[in-house]
Amino acid sequence: MMKSILSLIILFLSAVTISAQNTMRVHLKDRTPMDIPIEQIDSVTFVTEEQNTSQSTTLIGTWYWESLEKGYSETLTFNADGSFTCLDHYFSYGFDRSTYGTYMFFGSMLNLRSNGYGYNRFYQWMVTELSEQKLTVLTKMGSFTYERK
Repeated sequence: MMKSILSLIILFLSAVTISAQNTMRVHLKDRTPMDIPIEQIDSVTFVTEEQNTSQSTTLIGTWYWESLEKGYSETLTFNADGSFTCLDHYFSYGFDRSTYGTYMFFGSMLNLRSNGYGYNRFYQWMVTELSEQKLTVLTKMGSFTYERK
């Protein structure tokens, strides 16, 4: 009796075919289904609309800030490898000063480590606005708006 039950279970398990899903169906808001083959999907990430737009704008590039009242201008260049250069121009003194370093940008925090001849400084800036043409940061010295050059 036990052998016959065991034989039936083995026969039943061998007859069952294993089938996996190979398509993901997404229903859009207008109730239209969209089928996507699983082999074409690398990863699935859920984001809000605000996060999606902010990640399309990059910090990489050259940014310029100028204040005639303070007699000073600054040109910042952020590179894709995590390094930056800065050129300061003092109008009243008529000379330039340059520095270089590394940066890390995550969330709204921009951390700059500046290396120059004889010094090593660390700055923390909060990015309050980042668009294609405008970078606004909040520092210990106040708020500054840079324009893409």
